[in-house]
Amino acid sequence: DLHRPTQAPKTLRETTRNEDAIFSTAFSPEGRYMAAGTRKGNLLLWRIVAGTPVELTPIGEKLKLRKDKAAHQLKFSPRGEKLLVLNHLSGASGPEVLDMATGKTVTVFNFRNNHKDLIHFFAGAFGDENTVFLLSEKEFVVADASTGEELRRYRWNAGFKSLTAARDGSRIVVGTKDGRVLVVSAAWLRESQAEAQ
Repeated sequence: DLHRPTQAPKTLRETTRNEDAIFSTAFSPEGRYMAAGTRKGNLLLWRIVAGTPVELTPIGEKLKLRKDKAAHQLKFSPRGEKLLVLNHLSGASGPEVLDMATGKTVTVFNFRNNHKDLIHFFAGAFGDENTVFLLSEKEFVVADASTGEELRRYRWNAGFKSLTAARDGSRIVVGTKDGRVLVVSAAWLRESQAEAQ
């Protein structure tokens, strides 16, 4: 019913209110962790304790990401051991990967294009615990989540628009500006890398 009054959702648990707008939220696939990112680059991490309502245990203190690093998008790895943090703003620092056991940054991706300009990635996902897929306007990069090393790079002159990975990281779906939907096997990307080496 379009005229039905809106009702506030039933809340299982409310965390301490943050002084900044929350831009992104995420649950880890296995349900152990929860994360929230803010406009000013603060990152809040919790362990989820079994029970109803949901019980949350903070992981360390509130984290401050690097300068100009609003947390626009958060993506957990398939086992929930790592968290990918992306900033959609052009000119901002590169995506980074955090270790959920410590809450600390382990990798920062600062790749450059042929003109030596820093590539602005607006979307990303994990293929497995050690592989990250990053999407910019025209480039798709496969990178090592632990070392930050670039493994493969693909270019689509018409332009990319979206990226989603299957829950187990086995497949990736990429949307393009010219209306194509590309389904890519993560195993094929790894095999391509092995052949290239």
